[in-house]
Amino acid sequence: MRLLAILLLIGLPLAEIATFIQVGQWLGLGPTLALVLLAGLAGILLIRHQSLATLGAVRASLARNQVPAAELADAACVLIAGFLLILPGFISDIVAILLLVRPLRRAIFRWIGWRGPVVRRKATIIAGEYHEIVEPGPGDPPAGNAPVSRWGGAR
Repeated sequence: MRLLAILLLIGLPLAEIATFIQVGQWLGLGPTLALVLLAGLAGILLIRHQSLATLGAVRASLARNQVPAAELADAACVLIAGFLLILPGFISDIVAILLLVRPLRRAIFRWIGWRGPVVRRKATIIAGEYHEIVEPGPGDPPAGNAPVSRWGGAR
């Protein structure tokens, strides 16, 4: 796990820089910078739109008395994709675009072991009545609503 973190912190920026150089040589400086700026703008718009769409989906799910876990998991992936689009770099943009594909998100959920909300069976409800019995303190007269004891007489 520690090695993976080191690789991500050092390797990913180096890979992004190398990709910038390759794309810059292939397209030129202007189009490369335009792509980076457009990806950042797309990320901002995606996050803004997704936050409103998620709110609507969660409300609809709650109105159906369902747990909105699937909607929130999808929204989290799209939100991460939006942040990855904001980051300058083409590798992060490719990962973001992959996160936007719903079947791929489902495959990622299965890979990490998330099955979605657990549907529980309805609980058995047993109807009944109760009577509150107030125990008198020491020296208090017996309560007027005290039931008759099975062992004889009132308490």
